[in-house]
Amino acid sequence: MKTWFRKLGMGTVVLALAGVLGGCDDSGPDGGPNLIRLFFGINGSGNCDSVVIEVDLDAAEAVIARDSEGDLQCSINSVLDAAGCDIDFAHDGETLLVTITGCTIPAITNLFSCFFEHVDISDINIVTTADCDCTTPSCDPDPPVCVSEDPDPQSCEDCDNGIDDDDDGDIDCEDEQCVNDPDCQPITTSSTTTSTSSTTTVTSSTTTSSTTTTSSTTTSTLPVPDLECRLVFRLADAEEVGSLQWDTDYGDAPGVFQGSAGNVQCESLIDDSIASFNDRDDEQVLSSGIISLDGFTGPVDIAECTFNASEQPVAGDFTIDVVDAADPDINPIEPEPDVIITLIDCDQGPTTTVPDTTTTLPDTTTTTVIGPPTTTVPVTSFTVTFNLTTASGDVGALQFDVGYGDAPGEFTGTAGTVECDDNPAIGAIFAPNDNDATNTLSLGFVSLDGFSAPVELASCEFISNGTAPESGDFTITIQDASDPNFEEITVDVDVEVTPAP
Repeated sequence: MKTWFRKLGMGTVVLALAGVLGGCDDSGPDGGPNLIRLFFGINGSGNCDSVVIEVDLDAAEAVIARDSEGDLQCSINSVLDAAGCDIDFAHDGETLLVTITGCTIPAITNLFSCFFEHVDISDINIVTTADCDCTTPSCDPDPPVCVSEDPDPQSCEDCDNGIDDDDDGDIDCEDEQCVNDPDCQPITTSSTTTSTSSTTTVTSSTTTSSTTTTSSTTTSTLPVPDLECRLVFRLADAEEVGSLQWDTDYGDAPGVFQGSAGNVQCESLIDDSIASFNDRDDEQVLSSGIISLDGFTGPVDIAECTFNASEQPVAGDFTIDVVDAADPDINPIEPEPDVIITLIDCDQGPTTTVPDTTTTLPDTTTTTVIGPPTTTVPVTSFTVTFNLTTASGDVGALQFDVGYGDAPGEFTGTAGTVECDDNPAIGAIFAPNDNDATNTLSLGFVSLDGFSAPVELASCEFISNGTAPESGDFTITIQDASDPNFEEITVDVDVEVTPAP
């Protein structure tokens, strides 16, 4: 029986997945080699009427690329461009001065990008500053600047993961990038003191006095985080679908999707599907795609994502465009079915008031129990590698499931954000998906040219609960395997487990 991969055809699968995952090209706009594209963004605390970015290129020993006519290879963020912003690039050979005016500039946003012939990202971050013409009293006039190959303006430092992401020696809230992050705001304290006056009355035979009573209350106000919202996408029409791709424009919404690019926090709600999500922060567009071997029929919830908002969003803030839809037999569905947002569920942590308390420590009796020591086994990280050991022909398409219900732990990440890396040597489009509910990791590979065994396919990070996993803890089930001509082949995949470096 032909599987969905073979019915679809290799080229269609590649185009569908490539459209979701997005391409990667490190050449310049004129096709020149060895150019590095860097994105410049701000992490402020209030909107700006204008922003001036100053980059000391001489100090960073950075060289901006120019085209054949001598113009700087720099461009404004497409979202700001669409909002009517004006941008001016001034370069005197030593300093780049970029001025953005004519619009409201969000507190946290990608501003522009430039191609460089030579640049050290760490050095250029140090010598880049921003000046914001604020529109609100709480606005940061000197917002931190993030210069990165990732368009997400918050990619320089994740402020709550305990890691020095940009290798500048500062971790989380110690990093300048996190100065405006809600998790890094200082606790504010206020004190209230109440007193009663002391009065003394003296007569010939009596002295009456009252005692002054003073009470003090200290209130600590913890910072209120932004809204964290769960968005659910739904196939609204009663159609049987094999593949579906849609774009979500969130330029009018009060926030951003959590994560960036292929690490956006989204997951498929369709069982046994391959899903890919790509958040293009610079365009404020989320591209989503789902491929199902068995198909799925609407109306049905198909995906959910996490959206961080400054205020309660509504479905009307999001514009959804279905890019492609086909049934399980690869026939285009016309007209294309509708995808809607059926649920926006937001959760906000309340402000916590902590009063002063007087604690009386009771008498305690210490009892010493002699017995075997209690041992705490630390959580340990392992690398699980999947190898193609044999194949009856070159592999053009391969999909297999990894059951890990018997393994002592779980893979890092979830759904499409599971921490898995494919082997670039096989030249395949790679789509991982981790279903935590069923303890199943699905891995899919598509290659136009094909690849042969034996070869390493991919490796994933696995966090144990204290016991070292073994290869026998993982069960491999081949769902589909075909050669570049869509003919069925037989393959074997094995598992190798090693401690993470």
